Amino acid sequence: MRELSVAEQRYQAVLLSTHPVPASSRGQYCAYADAVRARSRGGYCASRLEVGYQEWARAGLPWRARTAELGPKPLSRSARQGKDDPVKTLLIINGPAYGSDETFNAIRLAIALAKRDDVQPRMFLMGDAVTCAIAGQKVPDGYYHLDRMLRSFARDGGQIACCGRCMDARGLTKEHLIDEAPRSTMDELAAWTVEADQVLTF
Repeated sequence: MRELSVAEQRYQAVLLSTHPVPASSRGQYCAYADAVRARSRGGYCASRLEVGYQEWARAGLPWRARTAELGPKPLSRSARQGKDDPVKTLLIINGPAYGSDETFNAIRLAIALAKRDDVQPRMFLMGDAVTCAIAGQKVPDGYYHLDRMLRSFARDGGQIACCGRCMDARGLTKEHLIDEAPRSTMDELAAWTVEADQVLTF
């Protein structure tokens, strides 16, 4: 049985304090609740735990006898996608354009992912990271140009978006940015996050 997160521990404590679970049976209930979570794709869901408690309390059976009623385990990502479907990867970058190796390395990783046929990468620039997309950057000889790196990422099939509110806070308009990095919204970031198979933040 996996270790519970802090949020799960708090909710479970409240649930056990507000429902009549005998002390001698709490271990069985906690194990049953963990089985409910496992069938919920590993997610923490208070409503599922509540339903799990009600089912367990009505049945009065050991949790092992009840887990079969929870249904089959969800399919793995590879099984859902199929072998030929690319992995949708979202990179959210927050750091400044220069002065931080983290931002530079995040974009390097994004470029490497874009070159792969089995990955469909997207990049969302937030906070100071929107300055990475400023066009015509002039840096010392031998120094990397992040605007050129972003163009390379887009040429290989990567998709870029910039937080519009973050641009406004820094006095940037779409005219300041490369064409490959349009202004975007939090709604689009939310949609990308839901669609992504994995999300990487920097």
